[in-house]
Parts: sequence; C-alpha cells; structure tokens
Amino acid sequence: MPRKRLGVAGEIDCHLSNRILTVFMPDSPIPLDSNTKPRTRFNGKKTGNWKSELLCGTWNVRTLYKEGPTVNLVREVEKYKMKCVALQEVRWQDAGTTKLSQTTIFNGKCEHAHRRGTGFAVHVAIIHTVKEFRDVSPRISTLTLTTENFDLVLINVHAPTEDEDEIEKELFYATLEDVFNTSMGQVRLILGDFNGKIGMEPCYRNTVGNHSLHATSNDNGSKLIYFAVGKGLVIKSTCSQRRTYTSILGSPQMENIRTR
Repeated sequence: MPRKRLGVAGEIDCHLSNRILTVFMPDSPIPLDSNTKPRTRFNGKKTGNWKSELLCGTWNVRTLYKEGPTVNLVREVEKYKMKCVALQEVRWQDAGTTKLSQTTIFNGKCEHAHRRGTGFAVHVAIIHTVKEFRDVSPRISTLTLTTENFDLVLINVHAPTEDEDEIEKELFYATLEDVFNTSMGQVRLILGDFNGKIGMEPCYRNTVGNHSLHATSNDNGSKLIYFAVGKGLVIKSTCSQRRTYTSILGSPQMENIRTR
C-alpha cells in the first residue's frame, strides 16, 4: 500500500475512489528514521500504535437538507469506522454542530436556496482533539486537530464546476491560497471535490500519479494542478488504484485516507 511520509509525526495511507475527490500532501517532508517511525509490533508484541490511527475521508453528500440523509450519512461513516470525513454540499442554513449517535457534524453556512455548504463529520473517539472549526465560505472550511506532536489542519473544499463563471473559479482559488498560507499547523491536508479531470500529461509527472482516469486535464483540472505545483503538493487521488465506495440516496462515493 503506497504511503507518503509526513515528517516526524507519522505517515498517511491512501485508499482512493475513482472520482476527483482529491487529497493534497507535502511533496518534500522531513523523512522519518527508524527511531521516530510508528511501529505496530516490537519483539513480536503489538505496540498499540494502531490505536492512534486517524482514518479520514471526503464525501460530496449532495444534500443533508432533506429528511433522512443525515441518519444515513452517520450510519455509513460509523460502518466504515471513519474518524473524520470532510463533507461537501451539506446545504444547512446556519453554521453549528449536530451530534447524532457517535458522530458530531461541524457545518458552515450555505448560500441562499440551500446551496453548497461544507463541514466535517467527527467521531467521538477523536472529538477531544478538535481545536478549531472555521467556516471560511460556503465552498471552504477548515478543521484543526491537535496531537501530542503537531497540529493537523484539514482544509475542506468544493470547487466550482467546469462550466461555472471564470470569476467564481478565480475567487475560489484565491480564497483557497489565502487559507492554505494562513493555516497554522505543521501538517496541512486539502481534501474535497475539485470538480476537475486530472490528465496524464508528462509535464505534470512530479505532481500527478500514474493512476488518473483521464488522458487530458480539463480547465478545472489544470487549475488544480497549477495550485498544487505552486505549493509543492502531490495530488494523491491519482497515486493509487485501491478504491473504496459507498453512497447515500444516490450521492457519489466516499473517499478515505488513513493517517497514523
């Protein structure tokens, strides 16, 4: 299973779906040595390191405004033992928190007519690590998790579609760049739905993996790649063939990543 090292804090394993639900990660982090790398066994005995594993995901749920989807969402998240899932198109009018079963949903405001809105579904096992939820815009929100060694900032995004206005796209990426640059944390992950096609152009080989579903990038895909190149990031949803699928009321697949 492919892994991208994050420095002295740990590693990330990625299980990726076939949608452009993208996870960005640093391209040149500090390497781990044998003394700092987490170990699951020592002298034939379990060390307990897997207990600190953080299984994250991203899911465009299409809507939680209608009756029923929220219950289905929580059931699926808990079924797959996800600890934190970035949500797009929540469509709830007011920002706030909602607790259901073992999951707490942090959500931002949507636009008029219940359009857009992002948030995070967080399991009770890690709720104590939540340091801050920030509602940046109906398209972007952040969740900061604190650990013993570092702060992890999850940046949740929902990009404009390919046919939306160019000004809307420029505003989105300008906001994303500002959020990325000002997020206080040693580790920053961008995850969500970029509504783009990532191609296999050779000039992007340092940023795009070998498992994209498209030969050529569209405009949204190119904007995503340019952003990643400028920040020294890797588009991890193109780096693995392993995929996980689930859906609620016709919404698309949930993608998950694993950190420890």
